[in-house]
Parts: sequence; C-alpha cells; structure tokens
Amino acid sequence: MGSELNNTITIAESYGNLANVGGRTDIKKGYINVNTGSQEYDIQSLWGSVSESGERLDVTKVFYETTPAIQRFFDPYSVSGQGTLNLIDEFGFGSFSPAAQFILMPIYEDMLRIQQIEFNDQFRKSAHSFNIVNNKITILPKPTTNYKLWFEYQVVKDRTENSTIITPNVVSDYSNIGYNFAEYNNINDVGKQWIRKYTLALAKEMLGAIREKYNTVPIPGSEVSLDGAALRAEAQTEKDNLIEQLRENLNEVSKKQRMENEASMVEQQQQIMTRVPLNIYIG
Repeated sequence: MGSELNNTITIAESYGNLANVGGRTDIKKGYINVNTGSQEYDIQSLWGSVSESGERLDVTKVFYETTPAIQRFFDPYSVSGQGTLNLIDEFGFGSFSPAAQFILMPIYEDMLRIQQIEFNDQFRKSAHSFNIVNNKITILPKPTTNYKLWFEYQVVKDRTENSTIITPNVVSDYSNIGYNFAEYNNINDVGKQWIRKYTLALAKEMLGAIREKYNTVPIPGSEVSLDGAALRAEAQTEKDNLIEQLRENLNEVSKKQRMENEASMVEQQQQIMTRVPLNIYIG
C-alpha cells in the first residue's frame, strides 16, 4: 500500500483553486471598457459571452484601487530639489548640509505616515470601491474618465472538471441518483450488486410462498414437507438487512455527513502536509 500523499495533494489542489494559490485551473485576465458616468456593468455578458462562449465566470480579483500612498510619500532621505531644502529648513535643520546630513527615521514612522495618507483618502474622499453580484459589477465612485478595468477570473466549468472526475449519464453512488428512472446499464457495480441481492431475496420469498401453499408433496410410500415458511422468513430477514444497509449508506452520503467527513479529511491532510518539506526559492 502506497503513501496517501499524492491523493492528499490532488484533493488540496481544488482548495488552491478557490484561493488562487495553485490548482489545475488557469487564472485568466480580462477587461471591460468603463465609460464616463456609467457605474454598472455585466461582466458575464461583456466578457464571458464573447471570450468564453457564454461559460460562467468566477471573478477572483479586480484591479481597481486608489492611487498607492507611496506615490505621495515624502522620503526624508531625499535631499534633492528646492522643496526638500525648504522642508528641512522648516523643521529647523537648515544649518545642516543636505548632501552630508540626513534624518534617520524608524520604519514604524514610515508605516504610520502611509497609514495616515490612506486614512485621509478613505474618510475625506470618495474611496475607490466596487461591488460584484452575479458577475454584475458596480464601480464606486462614478467614473469621470474612460478607461479599461482589468480583472482576473476562472471559468467555473474548467474548475469543476479539473477538480472532479465526471462521467456523463453514470450513477456513481447514492448521492447523485436522479429522481427520474435510472437505467440498469448506467448503474455502477455497487448498485448492481445490491439489486442482485434484493432480487434474490424477492425470488426466495416467492418460492417460499409457493412451497407454503403446497406444504407437502406425496411421493411413493411417503410424503415430503416443503420449507416454505422457513424460506419466507429467511427472505424477509435478508430484505430487512438490505433496506437497513441502504438506509445507512444514504445517511453516510447525506450533505451533513459528507461535510463532516470532508472537514475531518481536511484536518488529516493538514497534518500530513505539515510533515512535507517546503521548497526553498532563491531569487
């Protein structure tokens, strides 16, 4: 028996797809043209219907953010330009030579300054934001110029097919049995075996009923007693056991039980992955 590591990695890839950190599904890029004064756009119709043949999209990231605070960040180490000289002079350091002297500031001071710029934009200005519902995006605030809005997405069909084994028109287990008539040829071996056993129990019950009707059969010089009652009792016991087995199997594949089993599996996978050496990237 081999290691379960390969199966664990395969299962973990489906979680990586949703977190955009791995998996077997490509992360694609697209864009929509944003027009002045128009805030609402349907990504599914503007991009999915055109570029993905109408397949359902799952937008994972939208490149719509405010101007980075670092672009408005004053570097105290920068000593070129008249504006810098005036600023140093305002702080009372005008007697120092900018080319040879500078103020050494701690890193947390830079972080606080960047945070101040971001908070100023968030509370005193119209913050850049968006909202996506059913692949319909609303741009906030109202655009004042025309531009291309880029985004990353996955095709839902590709992600589903890459994370599961799909065989059309086949009932693989009890959880995906349809409500319509299931053809015998489309049922897997487990289901066929259960049907054979239940059919045998029904045949045994019918045979027992026949034998019980003719309790004895005369033979030359004597008579033979048939075991009709015993066959019917044995058949009823087998039918009850098969129904109980089916009920237990259905409970095992219920949504609640499947989620509990999957949660337990995830915990065990994490324990396995913690013992796997991580790659060291040098670059």
